[in-house]
Amino acid sequence: MLRLLLLCSSSSSSAFPLRPLPTPRLTRTRRPRHPFQLALSASYPTYRRPVSTLRVLSMAEGSHASTSQSQPHTNRLAAEHSPYLLQHAHNLVDWYPWGEEAFAQARKRDVPIFLS
Repeated sequence: MLRLLLLCSSSSSSAFPLRPLPTPRLTRTRRPRHPFQLALSASYPTYRRPVSTLRVLSMAEGSHASTSQSQPHTNRLAAEHSPYLLQHAHNLVDWYPWGEEAFAQARKRDVPIFLS
């Protein structure tokens, strides 16, 4: 197999002569204005989008409403005390905490139990 590769490469070199690689052009880079831009300026372009006052106010207004009354859906996990279970209390999935109620409902509906 190595011979085959060498033969193919030697026969193709006569059909396609090698050209020298072009030398890279030197481009001037802008000097960063702030020291924090130094790391990002070399590899990432910076894009700035104007922010309207109305958008900022609307984001600030909606950020304080995180109580259970403001959530559109609350499942059984809202009554639990575990922080892990409470963070899933407003999921659209009808979660059951680990216990006999979950096993009885799974047997009744003949569905598998998914552990999270």
